[in-house]
Amino acid sequence: MSAHPGQSLIASAERRFGHLAIPNLIRRVGVFQLAVWGLTLFSRTGEGEGNLLSYLMLDASKVYSGQVWRVFTFIMMPGTMNPLFILFMVFFLWFIGDALEGAWGAFRVNLYVLATVGCLVVLGLIPMIGILVNVFPAMIFFSLMFIAFATLFPDHIVNLFGVIPVKAKWLAIGDVAILFSYVIQVPIVILPILVAFIPYFVVFGPGFVRDFQNRGEAAVRRAKFQSKVKSADREAFHTCDICGKTDLSHPELEFRVSAEGEEYCSDCRPLPKPGASSKG
Repeated sequence: MSAHPGQSLIASAERRFGHLAIPNLIRRVGVFQLAVWGLTLFSRTGEGEGNLLSYLMLDASKVYSGQVWRVFTFIMMPGTMNPLFILFMVFFLWFIGDALEGAWGAFRVNLYVLATVGCLVVLGLIPMIGILVNVFPAMIFFSLMFIAFATLFPDHIVNLFGVIPVKAKWLAIGDVAILFSYVIQVPIVILPILVAFIPYFVVFGPGFVRDFQNRGEAAVRRAKFQSKVKSADREAFHTCDICGKTDLSHPELEFRVSAEGEEYCSDCRPLPKPGASSKG
């Protein structure tokens, strides 16, 4: 995670509780999504209360009645029933999980995942609007993990569909565009999306601010440097020692240097004395 004042607190927590971190957590979420997809596909229990997914959804009323497992299982609901897409998502989660753990370590990945899921759970337990969390939780989870990856490794080449090389940052922009298209179709779904993005902005927001400030300072320094270069480039080569006119301000004038080393423009140049000559 990007460095900011909270890093010292996180580092302290990691030293104390790092042994409790679940390794390969994002991998495990992907595997559970694949397992639930398979069970849902082959159990063929249909829609309604008897459907497997109905026991996994984040239903506030059922959580309050004792079915607390729902605060974890809703994220294991597959984002699609298409076999190609579910395999694609699980493979990507596997890859993303390895990359994030390599950059952050298991403990910090756990924090990021739990914070993302926790924000969705808080929203999901609010009466009336909590059901929105179940619209596409797997899609939101996948997007947050991938966008974090793309922020850390923006120029990493991803072979889309195995054949099309695309930089991760462009795929992340496309991912955000897809989420935005959902918001356009159903504006109310902006709530779970924004809530899920809170941990992302907490982690990467300070870095974005610093980068913006650094770019601003660099732009100011660059402008000052270019101004100095332009000033140096336009510095007059000839300056009249009497009136101060230069070859830049009065390019039509001629300048001469006297034997004493003084420079005059053609308007101020003294008449040559008999037997004297001017240089230049």
